[in-house]
Amino acid sequence: MISLLPAQALSPLSLFLSAMVFAVSFWPGPRSTTFRHFLRMTFRRRSQRRGVAPSFTPQLSGPSFNQVSDPKSEHFIRDQTVLITGAAGSIGSELVRQVLQQKPSQVILIDQAESALYTLEATLRQEYDSAVNVVVQIANITDAGRIHRIFATYRPALVFHAAAYKHVPLMEQHPYEAINVNVLGTQLVADMAVRFAVQKFVLISTDKAVNPTSVMGATKRLAEMYVQGLNQQSATRFVVTRFGNVLDSSGSVLPLFRQQIARGGPVTVTHPHVTRYFMTIPEACHLVLEAVILGSGGEVFVFDMGEPVRIADLARQLIQAAGYEVNTTIKLTFTGLRPGEKLHEELLHTTETALLTRHPRIQAARLETPDAYQTQRALRELARILPYADDSTLVQFLQKVVPEYTSRNPLYGQRDFMLSTRSVLNCIAPVVKESESMPIHP
Repeated sequence: MISLLPAQALSPLSLFLSAMVFAVSFWPGPRSTTFRHFLRMTFRRRSQRRGVAPSFTPQLSGPSFNQVSDPKSEHFIRDQTVLITGAAGSIGSELVRQVLQQKPSQVILIDQAESALYTLEATLRQEYDSAVNVVVQIANITDAGRIHRIFATYRPALVFHAAAYKHVPLMEQHPYEAINVNVLGTQLVADMAVRFAVQKFVLISTDKAVNPTSVMGATKRLAEMYVQGLNQQSATRFVVTRFGNVLDSSGSVLPLFRQQIARGGPVTVTHPHVTRYFMTIPEACHLVLEAVILGSGGEVFVFDMGEPVRIADLARQLIQAAGYEVNTTIKLTFTGLRPGEKLHEELLHTTETALLTRHPRIQAARLETPDAYQTQRALRELARILPYADDSTLVQFLQKVVPEYTSRNPLYGQRDFMLSTRSVLNCIAPVVKESESMPIHP
């Protein structure tokens, strides 16, 4: 039996703790270890910080994500130089922590978020052996000269590429930035990995790259296609990992609901039936490291994320756990799917099948390998038109290069996008001609 204080007596943090307990014990759907493990650990951690003894601790079992279970991973990482892009982000910073547990010789942290990178470095200095050489590099992954210098200086053996723009609605408004970072930034880092003989390159991708309906998803799919092509042409082994939403990351649904409840509502959900797959951040990073060992090059690994969670049900449970009544004291409001968003995410494309691996929670997507030459040609053209094309032209180009991409943005999806690539280039021919002789990445 869970005892709840009156709503008026609950602080915002107490609201969150109560919601966590309630959601763990009364979650109505399939009780995936993924979701419940997060709730349990969050409740314990936040309770201990405040010195609050939890009155209820559900008996849950799940995989430990504090260390990599496959000893081959530790052997592969030990005494190696590891480079992680997007290191200050939710996934990147946890990858840093889990990699450090495997005793690398040095870890290169790349991010353009100065304050977040500073905070991460300070935390790591306190938490980990000072003998581990943590090197912080403030850099933009689209800056060719800067990225070249970093690779030339440190010569990493293993690269985790986590840097990306991830928010679907924002990227619908900014196709230029999504393409520049998610596609051309990935191309640059991957090309440097080949040039400097990196052993393995791991691309952190997303389930939104499957049958994409958004600019973000399409750019991530194009990044997948590019590194798969490079795998055919180089000694560097390229591996792709796909997974869904990570809980408690910046901008994710639980922190948002927590804030909305603390303010007295309303709690906003896009659609009554919208569902999402969830993983905890440590869990996702654990499986990424497992995939490093499984991958021999060219694979797209898909993680078992449990059952999809209905977001409206989650919102109702959190409101009730806080001592409020849905639509009486706190409103639950449906705002409608935003441009580019799906009702349900998918794990595999319709032409893909899942192959079992020796890890019970990792499958390999069996898919046709993209033509490396065609993908590289498309990216060369994309790099040339990017500074001059408008948003509609950029989306058109993505739809041509990623055939499964169908825009769900009224600004783009209702346009006739049958214009040929050559016609797109002809529209800006005078400008393109001037840059014909310039390499994409000097």
